[in-house]
Amino acid sequence: MPRNLELETRLDEVAQDFDRAFPARPQLSRMIMLRVDREPQTGRRAGRRLVAELALTGLLLVGGAALAIAMAHARSLPTVNSQPAASVKPSAAPPLPASLPDEDLRAAGLTNVAALITAENQQGLIGDQTIRLIGSYADPARIVLFFRTAPKAGIPMVRIDDAQGFLNASSSGNGGIAGDFVTALDTGPRASADGLGHLTVTVAQWSFSLAVKIQPATSLPAPATFALGSWNVTVEKLEATPAVIRLQAVFAGATPDAIGMSTLNLVDASGHPLREVAGAAGVTVPKQQLNSSNYANTRVDYQWMRPAAGGTYQLRLQGPGGTRTIVITLGPI
Repeated sequence: MPRNLELETRLDEVAQDFDRAFPARPQLSRMIMLRVDREPQTGRRAGRRLVAELALTGLLLVGGAALAIAMAHARSLPTVNSQPAASVKPSAAPPLPASLPDEDLRAAGLTNVAALITAENQQGLIGDQTIRLIGSYADPARIVLFFRTAPKAGIPMVRIDDAQGFLNASSSGNGGIAGDFVTALDTGPRASADGLGHLTVTVAQWSFSLAVKIQPATSLPAPATFALGSWNVTVEKLEATPAVIRLQAVFAGATPDAIGMSTLNLVDASGHPLREVAGAAGVTVPKQQLNSSNYANTRVDYQWMRPAAGGTYQLRLQGPGGTRTIVITLGPI
């Protein structure tokens, strides 16, 4: 193969540069040669080989040192626990306050059981209006939902279904603080297998699902049937939930419009009436099934706000030509 003088000259110059940069150190040379089980060599070629080996060793040492420094620096940094990426919803609602305003609680008749209200945070749009569910409460007598709207608007119609279908009962709506409203349905949800009430709520064009805890109810002693003047009363339910005292009964001989303000009252030991939060009276069969034998049967469903301290109360009933008093004793909530 022909010699390339220009290349040899250039290699010679590089070797001389290495010699000047890395002068020979016999002790280090012997150590390196012993590690590779070779004898030290003398002369220019041995020096060049030694310089190359030293250069490689230096590069390895420098690289190792850099790696060690990087690892030490990494260890000195504070540890940050990895978190799963949060799912971002375009209409995510802002965080809720820890409790509902007093005005909202008073509107719902739930001032005494504020701790049993579940904070909610579901948001929807009705036209250009933002509406947000901010709280819920349920027991066998009532379902209460708290909403917040922006801009402020009237109280819309609310439909509530549970897992078994439409909940057909009277309802009411009240305003709380500006922009808030409360809707109450005068019946509780039917529990599913997990013990919860699984609701589907529809507010205008917005629908959402909701699982609610059903607070317990305690049955209260009452006569099963009794005469009330010319009426006969059958007590279907007399119970206390954390929020209300409830009477559901059928008044045989009474039409719905015969049930007036003086028909049912619940008073405390001083004779002061308890706050009535629901009062409904209606026929006992669908209207298309009304006839001369059942049109004068009326089912009433009345609820009064339960006092927090408990005590002894009188449920006073009055009919045409007769009265009846049922004594109720309750402990504190």
